[in-house]
Amino acid sequence: MQIEIVKEEYTNPYERNVAYERLKKEQVEIYEKRKEVYLQLADITPDQIQKNKIEKLLEGIKELNDLAQGNYDKRFDELLALHNNLENRLRAIKENLREKLVDFEAELEEGVTIETILEGIKFSKINSNF
Repeated sequence: MQIEIVKEEYTNPYERNVAYERLKKEQVEIYEKRKEVYLQLADITPDQIQKNKIEKLLEGIKELNDLAQGNYDKRFDELLALHNNLENRLRAIKENLREKLVDFEAELEEGVTIETILEGIKFSKINSNF
């Protein structure tokens, strides 16, 4: 596996950006639908108030809330799986680096070991952006 570091600044992987965009799109769509229901509720004049009509609008809002929560739960699970995948990929990269340093008998400065180099490669960037 060949990895090239293009810049030191962390950016989200493509897959994570896609998941965030999907979540945002779903949230905006549900927001727009909710807004329509609230506008219908606001447009009801006192002489139009009927229990079944109000209950129907409130049920519509509840259904949209449930849909929003379901979508959010799906996207969260997707992001968690992506996060775990990234951690596994980083572990594989670290192991690959360890093997290469050993195979090529890397010349290290005094007091520096392969382990200290690998300890410097943390999951902090991945974890801080999850």
